[in-house]
Amino acid sequence: MTASGAVLDLSLPQLGLALLLVGVIIAISIYQRLGIAGDVVVGTLRAMVQLYLVGLILASSSAPPAGIGSC
Repeated sequence: MTASGAVLDLSLPQLGLALLLVGVIIAISIYQRLGIAGDVVVGTLRAMVQLYLVGLILASSSAPPAGIGSC
């Protein structure tokens, strides 16, 4: 990503790899009986939803208003 504000697209394989790594953390938590597997799942889901919503808000706020630039 550059300093010009370019968008970094996340492909499905990259998302899958990230979720696989979270799955490894959950498996280790269950194996070692740490009792944090549920918290990891909730935290992961919350982070995904929050980042998606922030992305939507930023995308909508950076769009030019209707009528400007349209000739």
